Amino acid sequence: MDGAGATGEDLERALVELSWINRFLGGERATLGAFRKMGLKGSVEVLDVGTGAADIPVALVKWGRSIGVEIRVVAVDFNPVVCAWAARHTRPFPEIEVRQGDAFALPFAPGSFDYVHGALFLHHFPQPMAARLLQLLFGLCRRGLVINDLHRHPLSFYPVKWGTALLSRSRMVQHDGPQSVLRGFARGEVEELARQSGVPLSLQWRWAFRWVMTACK
Repeated sequence: MDGAGATGEDLERALVELSWINRFLGGERATLGAFRKMGLKGSVEVLDVGTGAADIPVALVKWGRSIGVEIRVVAVDFNPVVCAWAARHTRPFPEIEVRQGDAFALPFAPGSFDYVHGALFLHHFPQPMAARLLQLLFGLCRRGLVINDLHRHPLSFYPVKWGTALLSRSRMVQHDGPQSVLRGFARGEVEELARQSGVPLSLQWRWAFRWVMTACK
């Protein structure tokens, strides 16, 4: 799914299944828990990088509506087919704007957003690129950065491998799910990312095998 040229029915099936995984296996809860601690008020602008199905922006907007906070999200993905799919499925949420773009060359000035968020995105890059990306994303926020990604652990890898083989109908999910776990982070690697990037990351472990990395300004 990483390539900008990924397309077809299996890609759409993968987006649906990954939305389900985020909803029921802790992805949404991890992100919303981090934003609850930020003490959002009034109107808030969020950049979501590597948005995929834009299910996390939808969860943010729904939560914002429930607490009386207007959360407007610019949801960016590298793949134009994914962007078109996400735009169609977020039409009931005018607070969400889906845009195609490269995370390393985003057309936004420093401090353009209150918060920047990325879920299951950082692990796609080798350590030096991930550190550089953290620097860039932290520069785009006025208040804080929230990164939700995977904890690499044997107790996570095998259930994902077996579960996707048994339950998923998407070849992409069956392949990419276990590979994503292998690309996830041990605690020491997150600490090294913080050191290399200079971003003051705080780290919290959340079920199921998620790291939530936050940095406030």
